[in-house]
Amino acid sequence: MYSSPDENSSKRRKVRKGTRSCWECRRRKVKCTFESPQDVICITCHRRGAKCASQRDFDDTNLSSRPAEGKEPPDSLDNTPTKSPGASRPVIRDASGICTPSISLSESSTPAFPQHAGSVHSIGNGRQGEWPKQLRKVSELQSTTSPNTHESITRELLRALPSENDIKILTGKITKAPLLCHQSFYKESSQEVLDEQCSLPNLLYPEEHPVLLASQMLLFSLAIQSWSPNDVPSGLSKHPHVIMEELAESAIKLVTTNDALLGTLESLENIMFEGMYHVDRGNIRRSWVTLRRAVTVAQLLGIHLPGHHRFKLLKTKSNLDPQAIWDCTVWMERLLSLLLGLPSCTLGMESAHQDTTSASTKSLEFPPTLTDLIAKVLERNQVNTLEKSVELTRGINKELIRIAEIMPLRFWRPPAYDGMKANSQEAFAETKRILEHMRYYTLLNQLHLPHMLCPNTSFESTCSKIACVNASREILIRQIAIRNFNPISACLRMGDFMALIAA
Repeated sequence: MYSSPDENSSKRRKVRKGTRSCWECRRRKVKCTFESPQDVICITCHRRGAKCASQRDFDDTNLSSRPAEGKEPPDSLDNTPTKSPGASRPVIRDASGICTPSISLSESSTPAFPQHAGSVHSIGNGRQGEWPKQLRKVSELQSTTSPNTHESITRELLRALPSENDIKILTGKITKAPLLCHQSFYKESSQEVLDEQCSLPNLLYPEEHPVLLASQMLLFSLAIQSWSPNDVPSGLSKHPHVIMEELAESAIKLVTTNDALLGTLESLENIMFEGMYHVDRGNIRRSWVTLRRAVTVAQLLGIHLPGHHRFKLLKTKSNLDPQAIWDCTVWMERLLSLLLGLPSCTLGMESAHQDTTSASTKSLEFPPTLTDLIAKVLERNQVNTLEKSVELTRGINKELIRIAEIMPLRFWRPPAYDGMKANSQEAFAETKRILEHMRYYTLLNQLHLPHMLCPNTSFESTCSKIACVNASREILIRQIAIRNFNPISACLRMGDFMALIAA
């Protein structure tokens, strides 16, 4: 009653002459189709990344005489030797001799789908329920594909680094003062902690994660940006500003504009660095576009809603303050929108701050409510009726006067750079205080400018003319003082824009 194995093998269905169906489609019992008659890989195998082996290449004789399990056939479709898992990682060294972090591709080189030759030989086992050796469960694939998923981006960033000799020369010349501008991104802490957070980036020891490496490159570019074009240290292979542009543009192209690298607080910080870089380069419109993107990323991370954060931190001991980054993003986006006459994307959302008036007066900075007044001026500019515009202007003007009165008298003292060096921390603090003055007077100027240009001779028009003249004078006085002290630094480009409008 039972037939012998030889009879079963002889009765096995033979491959029909002229068929193009592959073994993978036959095993899955799906239709084997090709995009064109000239293709050698069917659509299903191309989509799954499997080897497309025609049934004509493996007839019944080959299947019956297959080798033992675990051995490769002599005519295997993939005879590539496997790499030993214990092989040492290579050390990458560029033409300049820089030793860069080695990146192993062994974790991601294992294919997620099995080789087709292995699946063909697994079909003939006839043992149902046993998992073939070359097939792996989906749950086991995550650990082999998760590490070093951005190694190609890191390698591109490492190629953009200058030579080791150039890095040593530039590191020995740059100062910490230009980097203090992003000190407000961190939580209030001791001065020692802030000094550690604002330390100079050491490109001789680059980070392995592309986001952290891009942060090093952008900070290095911001530090070089404050140099004079005529200040070229001896021994460099390139001009410092050429190195600055290569570092910044590589970080912007590969990281800050890469949506796949978003999701961390450090990535949002890098976008803010990019915005500062564009402002100091004089590209105020490009900076406005960058800050628009920063607002979008911050909202995706939930930073605009206190207590609903959805971001990750790449550094476990990071002292970044998400609320401080959000406040800085909002006021920069609104200020640039006001200067350019463009709409703001943050109208209708007030800064999620508490009563920080006392803290702001101690640190000689305006309270965050000044950012809300910028939004009110932008909303006033969209009003079409003169009566409503005059009413809103009066209310905003009263609030500006109230904010000016709560600031201490030492905050309003005239610029004093006597005995200070150009790139010292004392000079940076004094310049920051003067820029706060210019920011206030620019807002006052923009508030009254539409009514100053009105053709009528009403009382409101006269008051607006007087306010604009006085505010413009204060802006120009302070900008002249800054440029007399430091006539070259590009970190003061925002003051140049405000002075140009006041003139």
